[in-house]
Amino acid sequence: MKKLSLVMFATLVAAMTLTTGCFSMDAAGSTYSRDEVKKANKIYLAEIVAIDNVTIEGTSGSVGGIGGALLGGAIGSGIGGGSGNTIATAAGAVGGALLGAKAEEKLTRTAALEITVQYIQTGECEAIVQTAGNDNFAVGQRVRVLVDAKGTKRVRP
Repeated sequence: MKKLSLVMFATLVAAMTLTTGCFSMDAAGSTYSRDEVKKANKIYLAEIVAIDNVTIEGTSGSVGGIGGALLGGAIGSGIGGGSGNTIATAAGAVGGALLGAKAEEKLTRTAALEITVQYIQTGECEAIVQTAGNDNFAVGQRVRVLVDAKGTKRVRP
């Protein structure tokens, strides 16, 4: 039984390590999904009037919760015997699920920029949130605001 728990633990750690790459979020203005390639964007000229650092909240989904439950259950199953083992396994699974969901939320949290632009043609202002990417923005800089067919906006130099 101890060997099974050890194998289960190693498998879960490997699976969680491999899925961590799924947590990264690249919402920079210079990053396009495959679906966005070769699709037209409307372009509006604007000037940056403010830039603020913001945080995009993480997701607290099933990957962290399920992974944590399995890992916690595997650890709990190595404690005690009989009904004590069952209780330890259940407690480990519940605690692991809570911790796993919280860990997923923290891992998927992303630093971003809130870029406030003033459109040159209309004078209207709008704030657009995106990750920083490689673009170096500055207040007073003239930029392009690209708007796709779904209304998603991105700021580009």
